[in-house]
Order: sequence, then structure tokens, then C-alpha cells
Amino acid sequence: MIEFINVTKKYFLKTILKNINFKIKDGTINLLIGENGSGKSTILKLISKNIYPSSGKIYVNNKCVYIQEKYNLPRHINSYDYINFLERINYIDLSYYVKLFDIPNLEIKKLSKGNLQKLSLISAIASKASIILLDEPTEGMDKNMKEKYLKEIVKLEKKGKTIVISTHDILDYSMMKTNTLYLSGGNLIEGDNWIL
Repeated sequence: MIEFINVTKKYFLKTILKNINFKIKDGTINLLIGENGSGKSTILKLISKNIYPSSGKIYVNNKCVYIQEKYNLPRHINSYDYINFLERINYIDLSYYVKLFDIPNLEIKKLSKGNLQKLSLISAIASKASIILLDEPTEGMDKNMKEKYLKEIVKLEKKGKTIVISTHDILDYSMMKTNTLYLSGGNLIEGDNWIL
């Protein structure tokens, strides 16, 4: 479970989040919806403990991995060498995902944005974390690859993973059961369960 209790986050004199309260249940897919600057990425950083609240409390009951919009991947090694490294240290076979996502064997710094997103998800899966935080994960993907990617997200949820996604592309998720948190100007406008 993830719980925010009266959470405010300020950067110097600017308030990014204002007294936010919500709970996220284990084994669910959750969308953070809002315009740029509404606090979506800040919530992901707070959950992952990359940053800390100015006030309030945050409870996170499981290991999480945060896939940032600016990718935190080693840039100067080949993608296959990186995947082999992940397999060795995590005792996991990732060949299914390499084939599914058609990952090219290039230096990571030469990969397209879409391929970086896919490689980042593979790295999250390898980590075996219970909570996966994704910041705008489908940007830069074509329709076919986006569908494959989202199907894997649903599979992860069915395995009991908790997924939290910051997105502008709400229609991408219209066929999944999700919980949604709507943000505007640092305020939580509403949250609900919905299926379109």
C-alpha cells in the first residue's frame, strides 16, 4: 500500500503539492492525470524517496522502482550487455522481453526514446520490485509497440505488482481497470475507479 497523509512539497518558495491525501492499494494500476506542473512527477519522486515531503507523511509498504522520464540508464554500454548484467545479478531470464520489445543491440545512448522506455521497463521487471513507478512511459512509441507495452503492464498487475503511471495519454489506458488521481495546480481534484 501507498498512503499520502497531508503531504505538502515545496521547492524554495514554490508549492508543488498542497496537503495531498490518498491511498493506493496493492496490486492495482493507478494513473496520475494533470497538466504539466500539476505535481505528477513530484508524487512519483516522493513515493520512491528520491525527494521528501516538506510536511505530512508518506507510507510505502514495499520495494519500488522509479522509471523516470529522463532515463537513469548507463549510457556507454550496449543494450544487450546491460540486459545480460540484469539477468546475472537478478537471476532472471529476460529473453522474452528482449524479443517482444524488439530491443536493438546498440549503445544505450544511441537508442530512441521509445526503446529507452522499453529497456527501462525491462530493468524494472528485472528488479522484482513490488511497486513500479512510470513517468510518461508510452511517449515515443508507435501504436503497435504501445499496445504490447500496455499488455505487459496488465500482466504485471495480475502478478500482484502495483503500478503508478504519470501520463497525459489517458486514452491509452481506456481498456484497463485503473484508479485515477486528477491533479491541478498542486491540488488533488478527485480520485475514482473507472473503465471506459
